[in-house]
Amino acid sequence: GAGAAPAPPRDPARPAARGAPGADPAPFPLPAADAAPAADAAPAEVRGPVDFVCEDDVRQAVEAGRRIAVNDRTIITPSARDLGERHGVFART
Repeated sequence: GAGAAPAPPRDPARPAARGAPGADPAPFPLPAADAAPAADAAPAEVRGPVDFVCEDDVRQAVEAGRRIAVNDRTIITPSARDLGERHGVFART
């Protein structure tokens, strides 16, 4: 049987896919989990509980200084749960 054709070389102008060899493991710098919010930061806004949370939702909340309302029915991906708990973004309702 014929094997798969080798992958073309990666264009250095394009970033590697997340998780790919040579990819930046944390493409978005996040504040330290123990970092205090800025003194002039707006209060954390919490809306009604969401149905689904992915890692990108958590990254955006961390960067914006927001919290994400979740309840027992909210589906949270494992990577979102790990990151969200590390940064304290989940507000249980």
